[in-house]
Amino acid sequence: VTVFGQIKAVNKKITKNGSKMAFLKLEDMGGEAELILFPKVYEKYADLVIQDLIVAVEGKLSVKEESFSVIVDEMKKVTPRDGKNPEKTVKKVSAKEKNHRIYLRLPSKEGTILNKVMSAIGDSNEGMDTFLYFADSGIRRGTNCSVREDMLEELRRLLGEKSVVLK
Repeated sequence: VTVFGQIKAVNKKITKNGSKMAFLKLEDMGGEAELILFPKVYEKYADLVIQDLIVAVEGKLSVKEESFSVIVDEMKKVTPRDGKNPEKTVKKVSAKEKNHRIYLRLPSKEGTILNKVMSAIGDSNEGMDTFLYFADSGIRRGTNCSVREDMLEELRRLLGEKSVVLK
């Protein structure tokens, strides 16, 4: 599975044989998940085990009764500008458009598209109301983002012209 979110809690442990490992609480718009970094993986990604850091994680899903955990295989820091050319001129959206809302139609909450969309819109408590609609489940989620023309272009490239609407 691939998950994307903000690290909300870090609990580092020492194993019986003296190796370090960690349990993380990851939060996204849909809720929380526990991440487990066993010693070899922890050693590789220890520099990313930081509270409030936004990460993308690939791993195996472990389900026990009514809870689940992700056994981490790979971890990557995510920034709003991931995959973008930093030298590219960023055009802000006009003041007239700032009173609008953004509606994004995604095929599913699963897969890499959601991670790419969240990376494109970044993490902001300010800006334009943004609504994500997941076509497979009918679930809607809200967030905010600072709107930039390059971000809108990226969203249209990822989702298609008809799946990115400003109203």
